[in-house]
Amino acid sequence: MTVRAHGLSYKGRVRRRNEDAIRVNESRGIYIISDGMGGQKAGHVASNVAVDEAIHALQALPEDHAFDLSDLEIALRNANDAVLDLSTNFDELEGMGCTMVILSVRESEAKYCHCGDSRAYLLRNGQLNQITVDHTLAERKMRLGVLSEQEAKHSPDQHVLVQALGVESDEIKPDVGVVMLEPGDMLLLCSDGLSGFVDESEIVSVLAAYRSDLGTAVRVLIQSAERARSTDNITVLLVEYAE
Repeated sequence: MTVRAHGLSYKGRVRRRNEDAIRVNESRGIYIISDGMGGQKAGHVASNVAVDEAIHALQALPEDHAFDLSDLEIALRNANDAVLDLSTNFDELEGMGCTMVILSVRESEAKYCHCGDSRAYLLRNGQLNQITVDHTLAERKMRLGVLSEQEAKHSPDQHVLVQALGVESDEIKPDVGVVMLEPGDMLLLCSDGLSGFVDESEIVSVLAAYRSDLGTAVRVLIQSAERARSTDNITVLLVEYAE
């Protein structure tokens, strides 16, 4: 089995700068995305500091080490602490924050750790399933039965984060999980510049049409978000587990 990957982070046509960040180490099977908190000070600083800190923590482990879930969580918590430290010590960075998804793929196991509303999806046999849970107020209300799934999708609370990097360590409760991969599976990591504007059915169609060329698939997904008038930065990272 082989693993192929391709990712791209794009400023989009509305924001002044790209506050998303992406880091990949294919030889170690590490894939990370982060979305700086829009409207906050220095979101681009937060996301880039976070992904650099997280990938550094994982790359510092022995090369033959198979990452476990605690490794991913420690990397995310290190990233959180780095963002919080800068935010606390520099007035111009006060209040900055970001989301994060860390994915590790080794042999047939995909392990993930995330905080915020950036997402990880699994495409298997033409079915796209979100494997992360958004840390938003709308998602929380839906799980409490206050909102229906349809109401949650269109609620303004969909953009209110209840968890993000850049706060005190004991306030961070990242989600972790493991997916056993099958030949032909594809994993998609993305910021809400894609997931908030492009229907999952369209994502499936694009991935089906261009799965032999991940680079083209990534670009077409970004173009789809632009056609849907995405008002945010757009980050797309595809990881395929193939024969």
